[in-house]
Amino acid sequence: MVMLGAIAGEIGKALQKDNERVALRTERAMDYLTKELLDEKKDRKNKLETVEEAIERLQSNGYDNVVAASIARGGVYAVQDAVTRAGEARKLGQNANDWYATTAEFSPDQFADLTSAQLANAVVSPVDMSFDRFENIEGIDKDTYRSYMQEYGLAQPGQVSDTARVTVPDFKFDTGDAMTLNIKDAYSAALSQRFMVEQQIEQGDLDETGLMQANTKLEGLNAKIDNLRDYGIRTGIISDPGFTGSETRVNFNLRLEGELNNMSAGGDFGVGAIFSTSQSGVLISKYEPEYTEKVQAASARTAADFIDGLQQDNMFGVDSEATMTAMGYKIFDITEDIVNSSAALNEDDIGKQAVNYNGHVAIIGD
Repeated sequence: MVMLGAIAGEIGKALQKDNERVALRTERAMDYLTKELLDEKKDRKNKLETVEEAIERLQSNGYDNVVAASIARGGVYAVQDAVTRAGEARKLGQNANDWYATTAEFSPDQFADLTSAQLANAVVSPVDMSFDRFENIEGIDKDTYRSYMQEYGLAQPGQVSDTARVTVPDFKFDTGDAMTLNIKDAYSAALSQRFMVEQQIEQGDLDETGLMQANTKLEGLNAKIDNLRDYGIRTGIISDPGFTGSETRVNFNLRLEGELNNMSAGGDFGVGAIFSTSQSGVLISKYEPEYTEKVQAASARTAADFIDGLQQDNMFGVDSEATMTAMGYKIFDITEDIVNSSAALNEDDIGKQAVNYNGHVAIIGD
């Protein structure tokens, strides 16, 4: 009995020492884990402040709040790149939001009332405050640990985030679609405006004030066109060896002038019809209104032949297409649906390209 008592006493002492070791390890673990969580919370707080400032900076540069939040998620370099692009967009008369695309489906209304702080909270990863991250620590009193962490709000069963969050869709800068289309459209639109202003000036019907205003507008349009073209070249959107816009317009109008004057000489447009190209490349046309449809049909046919020639020589690029479009010559692909809706086209025309000028269609390459 004495021996058994001694053994039991030794076991008790061993258990006591083991409990002390467990208690010490638990205390040290709680100190370490408390510091780790508090550091992570502090780090997240700093990130939230940085991202919130970035979102507000992007919004001040014209970005929608959800786009700004998505960009800010990418860090300092992504934000600076987006700010630079916003400046380029303003210079080109574009909306920088259109250059960022997403495949996510969402309603802008769900983000309309969110503050920059709420958006920042949505894109900064939360601190993992669940017990799961610490469950693999061995040799500690886990019940004591859980009780302590829960009491001081440092961890909770199954809790990952310490704040409510929303999901912000990803937006990526889209060089292949959105920006390219916008630049091409803007370039064509600016050319079209310039041509109209130049036409007004060449016709000589403006008074002194009107002429001064037209020249001022023309100066601004020329600067805008130069900016758009320079940007297109730098980004690779305009990189073809084709005719420039000026070359396209001058060469086409000279060709059209010759075609129409030949027809006029044959009496196709009545008496006194004359067509001439100014030094700036503007076609000046004088004929009776009753021949308008005939002139436009001939213009469509001439445009189709001109474009075909440039395509054959690999000289019909972005500049040329934008210029022809700006002058009113719309180039389109002939589809089955178009053939079915047009008596002038047949199945053999499917897959070809054509020019539409004021409703007059001419097939390219015929």
